[in-house]
Amino acid sequence: MKKFMALFAALAAFTALAADPAIRQLAVQEMAYRGATHAIELNSGHFTVSADDGTQTNTFTVAGPCVWEYVGMEVQTPFDASTVTNSQTLALTFLAGTNTLANAVEAALDATRPYKFSRASPTATTTVTPTTTVITNVVGDVTNLYTVAVAANTAATTLSTPYTGIVTNGGSVVFTLIANPSAEVALNKVDAGKATFYLKLWK
Repeated sequence: MKKFMALFAALAAFTALAADPAIRQLAVQEMAYRGATHAIELNSGHFTVSADDGTQTNTFTVAGPCVWEYVGMEVQTPFDASTVTNSQTLALTFLAGTNTLANAVEAALDATRPYKFSRASPTATTTVTPTTTVITNVVGDVTNLYTVAVAANTAATTLSTPYTGIVTNGGSVVFTLIANPSAEVALNKVDAGKATFYLKLWK
């Protein structure tokens, strides 16, 4: 009986490893430690692309109404293909709709610096609106008009925070996870590695 139980446990572990990555709710202790409520875990068992330099894309749709915030990502175990002799790189990109949350973060064991943690940063856009003024110069019977641009008299700065979003009722947000390996490596040869993307998600 114990052998059968061990076999079932091993089979369950293999099934969890081979299944597609999915959004899971964190345990209470994880929520407190990570400052997040949900996570998407990616490990080597999720890779199925057999072509060298072939990217793999997984999408996760969350229906509204909801509010989401990207907390960050962590590479718990750098990714590696033990049977490949060439040096390996692996870029992980994470998007919410068209907003890039993690931009080609390096996660391979062979790379110079596999990132341990990464978070999106807000960006500021400054809009400058110059004004013009007209100078009238009258010489005898001749009137000359000169238009002079006055530089940078007003400026407005808008702060963009791509790592938060509100989804209305009937709408949805699509999270996209893209894995892009080096040219000499097929993703299905990657046999080690784990990365997790953390979210705050209120529904």
